[in-house]
Amino acid sequence: MADNRNGAPNWGLVGVGADGAEMASQVVTDATHDVFDDRIALLGRAVADVRAYAEQIGVIGTASLGEAAADTDRIVTFDLPFGMQFDLSGVVPEERQFCANTERVVESLRSVLDGADAIAYLTVPGGKASWVVPALVERIGATANGHPPDAPARGGRPQQFVVATLPSETDPIQTRFDACYTLFGLLGPDERRSAATTFLVSKPTLQEQFLLEPVDSTPGAGSTGLPHGPIATAVNQFIAAGRRSDRSPHGTFGIARDRPLGLDLTVAIEAAADATFVPVDVSTVESVSLIVGAPEERIRSDAITAVGVADAFGSWATERGISDRTRGSTLVSRPGDGQTFDVLFVPTGFDLGPVLDPLEDAYEQGKAVLERAESSRDLARAERLERRVRGDDTND
Repeated sequence: MADNRNGAPNWGLVGVGADGAEMASQVVTDATHDVFDDRIALLGRAVADVRAYAEQIGVIGTASLGEAAADTDRIVTFDLPFGMQFDLSGVVPEERQFCANTERVVESLRSVLDGADAIAYLTVPGGKASWVVPALVERIGATANGHPPDAPARGGRPQQFVVATLPSETDPIQTRFDACYTLFGLLGPDERRSAATTFLVSKPTLQEQFLLEPVDSTPGAGSTGLPHGPIATAVNQFIAAGRRSDRSPHGTFGIARDRPLGLDLTVAIEAAADATFVPVDVSTVESVSLIVGAPEERIRSDAITAVGVADAFGSWATERGISDRTRGSTLVSRPGDGQTFDVLFVPTGFDLGPVLDPLEDAYEQGKAVLERAESSRDLARAERLERRVRGDDTND
């Protein structure tokens, strides 16, 4: 990777669980600028869950909870020996034990992520390690490296983003319930949240858009059949644009890759808008932005220009009736054959119904189990988080 560009934000990257570690590995492998430096951590309930991915991106050794390996080059691997999840057999772990473990992880993460202006977490809600993400976001965002929340960047509070891949309707009830609970901990109109945006990815939607042959023969396909290539492309292009200011609670990506230079940009924008990683009704978005990646030599020769991108985006938004909700466009350089460009479409604040509805049955079943088990504290928390997301709780 090339060196970090002068003035570019310093990013931290956290892969949570085996799937998150696998995605982080691809993001680092595909990155064209070294915006992460050594601010990378892979978190799992066991070192074995993430060891292979740590080795892929330069780890020399691993460490257990709260202890960095002395011979680690770029990555520090932590062992999280707990799973903060509701066991649908009725066994619910004590919240105080969860909090104690989380604090130990947070202290270690703070040292790894020191100097980050922004942090991206990659996770699959419903996985055994994903429950830790809302707590990490809250605690790392509240006070970074001992500085107060209003301290300046590079030592103060970094902006945080979560890329969360959702399970399918055919996944087990426990997985879908855990995914909902994790999301409800991240989303909602709550100004106390530290994550600027949780970017949502639907596993079945992504699989439909990027049809997979058998996993072993598909470039960019994860071990679970999830195509990680499009996610890595989106994350890297988002980071390359330096986007850190959107305060919408949730968003997603849509991508149109390898479009031929000379193609009408509005056609490529429409293709990206039709290929969002979760179902999006564009008419419901709070805001939308655009990032176009093109070969540097073609940008220098004015084969594609920032003005041209902005004009095309404005025309497209006017046609869609959302010109008052655009938040700008950015043209960034990317490697390639010199003949193609990528379009990243970034909608935020859209209607969550089509995203959450497929998970709702499992979530309601999980709440019923908690009620039967008389887990009143956990049931109350689950319902409170749900009301926050649905916008009908004024007391939380």
